[in-house]
Amino acid sequence: MATNAKSEEAAKKAIVLNPDGEKMIDFPAIAQTAYISSNELLSAISSAMKELFVDFEGCTIDSANNTGEVTLIFGFNHGKYTELGDKVYGVELPTAQKTENERINAIRNNDHYLTAGDRYYVTSDLAEFLKPYLTRQAFNNGKPNWKNLCSETQFSNGWNTGYRVPQRTEVRGISLKAFCKTLFGIHNEEGGDNYAYDVMIKDYPRPNPFGQLSNEYILAVIRCSDNEVKKMYAHYGYVVADNNDLVR
Repeated sequence: MATNAKSEEAAKKAIVLNPDGEKMIDFPAIAQTAYISSNELLSAISSAMKELFVDFEGCTIDSANNTGEVTLIFGFNHGKYTELGDKVYGVELPTAQKTENERINAIRNNDHYLTAGDRYYVTSDLAEFLKPYLTRQAFNNGKPNWKNLCSETQFSNGWNTGYRVPQRTEVRGISLKAFCKTLFGIHNEEGGDNYAYDVMIKDYPRPNPFGQLSNEYILAVIRCSDNEVKKMYAHYGYVVADNNDLVR
């Protein structure tokens, strides 16, 4: 009985920091955060890309990327389209320069195949379009390293599993936070400057009731004013540079 009395008395005298939960110091927030499904975000990117490139098939999160930045894989099919409209091809199978002589054309095509093979390459239109969206690691001596960024995905034809044909070209090294600038806008009307973005994975794909792993992530998209970022750096004594990689 005496023990219980002592315990109650000790509990009454317990030291509690800020028992009322009132603000003790200011919360120095400089950013906005939105939580969004990766499927929702990638669907918006795919819809926009399909308006530009006739052979664009879709995109996904690059789960094999270990650079610390959330990156994308773009897929382009190898179809032939009769009506392009205002759209262009993203990938192409290069051919030798044609002449009026069919025999010379055949020889050139054969030589070209022996040197270049049947691999598809990014078109000049896609190369120029993607430059602003590529990560720093995608460049080599100031130029995109397309050889390392592109690959062909192959599938079985369904009849003979030993025979496989290329189905689409995949392009890696595409920054999701760079695309957020296009989707959500970069102009900060309140601050009179631009927004910088960052993307973080908050939850990874989980198995469905059938044991299949989905490809959907929960993402945190963070944006803040360029000026606020620079003020924060200056406050803590960091060198302020426009190309700092904190959130860009």
